[in-house]
Amino acid sequence: MALGFIAGNALRGPVEARYEAAAIPAATHGVAPALPYIQPQTLQSEKSGAPGGNSVITEEDITATMALSEREKGGEYILDLERSVDRKATRAAIEEMVFRTSSNNSPILRHTFAELGLPAEFAEQLETHRDKIMQASLQAELEIKQVQSARQEYEKRLRSVLSEEDYSKYLDFERRLPSSDEMEKIREFASNAGLALDYQAEETLTQLIGDAEAYTLVSWHGPFDGLPDPRTGDEAVTQQMHEQKESITATSNVLLQNTKRAGISSEVQDMLAAYYQEQVRERERVIEALKKSPSSTRPRTKLVRASEVVKH
Repeated sequence: MALGFIAGNALRGPVEARYEAAAIPAATHGVAPALPYIQPQTLQSEKSGAPGGNSVITEEDITATMALSEREKGGEYILDLERSVDRKATRAAIEEMVFRTSSNNSPILRHTFAELGLPAEFAEQLETHRDKIMQASLQAELEIKQVQSARQEYEKRLRSVLSEEDYSKYLDFERRLPSSDEMEKIREFASNAGLALDYQAEETLTQLIGDAEAYTLVSWHGPFDGLPDPRTGDEAVTQQMHEQKESITATSNVLLQNTKRAGISSEVQDMLAAYYQEQVRERERVIEALKKSPSSTRPRTKLVRASEVVKH
């Protein structure tokens, strides 16, 4: 619902609805109408006091947006929020949505906090914190949509110019990139252990690493990667470390079995086993460090409730 509102009505709509239609173009999408001289306009929230109520659209914003539209006409892909006019309009729409939602929820939220005996000042801080969570969530939602749209268009463009055979070859290239990155780490590990790998061994290992998906690096940045999965907080990071340990252990076992079948020397096999064992130990060290971190051992802060305050 949030994404539909923002993407459907805020990302494109406010530019047309909130700015003087004759002065500022709605999201141009490759259309570059001639513009008269334009005084900078202000996107003003309808309700005074809304957080971030003013988003000034400057002549520089308009010029930059029109330049991007010209580049788009020439074939360059432009991200949804790359145009500063769209970006500012979207930010203002998000902030207004947060403000309106907060205004609607505030009475019942304050009543709930009061029933829980929370001090008024602390309750107000929680309200603000809650608003910021919503704002960050909406922003993240749009950024994820932007990534998905860019990836879909990238695939569409490739398919429009490549045969099925050539497209398959390109996908093989993309699949090899994580294997090549992993091979670089393995090469460094082997070198530090006094073991030099020849070209043929590296080529074979790179292929086997990809077949087993024995990766210790996780990439979210490519056109065919998964979506970002950042973790914060001791519990979430600890869970992630356990997941990575399990994945590395399982995929490295498959890799080691495949190296035996491929006739890789026992010396290289031992090096690979040591490399992946060290990767597992790195995660175990992080887990142990988190167990000892102040955030996991410190006592919870005692909150003085409103009902506990003794008035004299």
